[in-house]
Amino acid sequence: MRSSLLRVAGAILVLAFLGRASAFGIDTVNGGTGDVSGALGTVLTIDGSGFGGTTGTAKPKVFLDFDGKLYACKVTAFSDTQITAEIKKGQLGSHLLRVRPKGSTEDFTYLSVVLQAPLIDELLDESGLNLIDEASPGLPFTITGDFFGAKKPKIKIGGKKAKVLEWTMNQILLEMPKKLANGLWTIELLTKIGVDADEQITMIGSPLKLGKVGVTITLGSGAGAQTIKIPYSGGAGGAGLLIFGGSTTGDPIRQLQVTIPFDIDTGTAGAVINSAGNLAMLVSYNEIEKPFLQGKAASWIIAGGQAGATAYINAVSGGQVGGTVVAELPLLNNSTGHAVDDPLRFEASFIYEP
Repeated sequence: MRSSLLRVAGAILVLAFLGRASAFGIDTVNGGTGDVSGALGTVLTIDGSGFGGTTGTAKPKVFLDFDGKLYACKVTAFSDTQITAEIKKGQLGSHLLRVRPKGSTEDFTYLSVVLQAPLIDELLDESGLNLIDEASPGLPFTITGDFFGAKKPKIKIGGKKAKVLEWTMNQILLEMPKKLANGLWTIELLTKIGVDADEQITMIGSPLKLGKVGVTITLGSGAGAQTIKIPYSGGAGGAGLLIFGGSTTGDPIRQLQVTIPFDIDTGTAGAVINSAGNLAMLVSYNEIEKPFLQGKAASWIIAGGQAGATAYINAVSGGQVGGTVVAELPLLNNSTGHAVDDPLRFEASFIYEP
């Protein structure tokens, strides 16, 4: 009889233990049960039970799992029911959170922790109180946003490195670069896992010129993209016209001319010019590829009134005008065997000095 009672009691204890074990795991992360967004340096508060191993006092391990690649988090505090851990590494995107109690061969898991790219929200003055859209050389100003990360970020404005003075996960104090000409320039904020390059600021009061006069053209895109540089060799073809013409020699041979209508006297940074409706705008391109196409020529041309090219005037400084052109040109001469509707895409950055 006693043996039966012991067996029954033992079964009850086992069932009780199993019932408790099945409740072990992660309940919430940072107070919620949905996706958690963060950056490198974000601190996770993980609530649940069974984190302390068999003794309740053993330090667990915490990982972010990105498609099977594990990134260890730094556990800064723990108990059997709560862990505080800092994200040290990871990749852009969603991660499976894993908690591994000491001595365990299985992990508690939670979907998901999403590492985000930095996001700029506002540009403010040095005090952080007033919105701005322009700055002078060396002027401190503030960027607010989110997911900036715990480590010092890298910031470029107009391709020039900006000095970061102070930073937090959602605010950065920096200086406008000193060696940058007047114009509307892109702010590029880079962290270890992402970039935000959607915001712009206007430089004012700079005595610097934009740079060397000429045009740089990138033909195509991706792995097949090719770049050619042409010094300025044209002249004003009329009031407010910028003309670039030139050629490169070698194999293959390329020639290109870009004519952009622009009022130099009254133009301001940020002007946008579309080929559609602009009778003066002309973009043409001719190539002779040897020996690949045995000297056959192909020509692309777009004249005013046709859609396909856009010029952005982003800077006027030191007697120079600078900007970019993006174009997809319809093929007019099909002697190379290209499809008739095969467009030529190119991007160009230019600096013009009247």
